[in-house]
Amino acid sequence: MFRILRERLTNGDRPTVVIREMLVAGVRPQRLRLQLGDQAAGAQHRRAQAATMRVFGLFRIRRNRDKSDPKALAEAVREIDQWPFA
Repeated sequence: MFRILRERLTNGDRPTVVIREMLVAGVRPQRLRLQLGDQAAGAQHRRAQAATMRVFGLFRIRRNRDKSDPKALAEAVREIDQWPFA
């Protein structure tokens, strides 16, 4: 289940929709919160690396395939907080 969560978030699916679906499927909110934290930290790190590479004018050998947005991930955390069964 968490592999699917990570793949969907990395591929650019809306985090609030993915989280809502996982909550409906019965995944515990605490586990989702941890997964979102990991995903957000990774997304911020990859964006910082990409910005550093652009500043120095280096060519990127490997394309960044992570399409997750840290702001959208934060909205998904708020979705968990509003879940009535948490």
